[in-house]
Amino acid sequence: MFDAETYLRAIGHTGAVAPDLPTLRALHRRHAEAIPYRSDPQDPLMNKAISTWDWDEVFRRSIVDGRGGNCFEVNETFGRLLWSIGFEVDRLSASSLLPDGRYGPEIEHQALLVKLDGESYLVDVGFGQPTSVDPLPVESAAQGSFRVVTSGEWHSYERRSKDKWIPVYRFKLVHRSLDDWDFQSEEFVNLANDIPVARLRVISRVVDGSTLTLSGKRFWKHNADEETFRMILDRAEFEDLTRLILNEN
Repeated sequence: MFDAETYLRAIGHTGAVAPDLPTLRALHRRHAEAIPYRSDPQDPLMNKAISTWDWDEVFRRSIVDGRGGNCFEVNETFGRLLWSIGFEVDRLSASSLLPDGRYGPEIEHQALLVKLDGESYLVDVGFGQPTSVDPLPVESAAQGSFRVVTSGEWHSYERRSKDKWIPVYRFKLVHRSLDDWDFQSEEFVNLANDIPVARLRVISRVVDGSTLTLSGKRFWKHNADEETFRMILDRAEFEDLTRLILNEN
């Protein structure tokens, strides 16, 4: 059963909590450091409608056991922690930028929006690419190597890589319910079938201030100062990195 105190122990947060910005920042960072993102196309959970998942079981395996999970598992449970503390939280849907330059369906990735003291913050602790370790103001200037750029009803979440800004995903400020993701549109099914990366296992976690991500055998490391990419062809190194990212050392 979901329990906020158990959650806080699992991510190593020992300070006081209140529905304020210092708490939001502290919890976001501790979650990103303690709980890995992992997307496994073979996970049988993905064959079930998301609104019907056993969320107590998701909490146990993803947070209490430290296994982590996909965007729905970790962002939904993180949202429930924030709700329990008293934050105003909305679910958001986002569409990822695909390798061929297209965006995915409007209802694809799950993220969160926290409204606090007249400001809206994008909160995302579950994405298969480097993302901000802190909540990101939606209507402010760049924060470190991340920013949100608004164009009409769309908001583009972007990451600075070397000397240029790269779109990661886009979203609208529309509140979503879990059953919005139950509908598998033809576009979504075609995406899963046609894009090879959608069939890869992706794992990611913040380690010593850097986001480490393995997508298949492609490894990248991102922090405020640099971003590096390389292929991991040595099996021992691949297994070592996997254990590190999944916090199994």
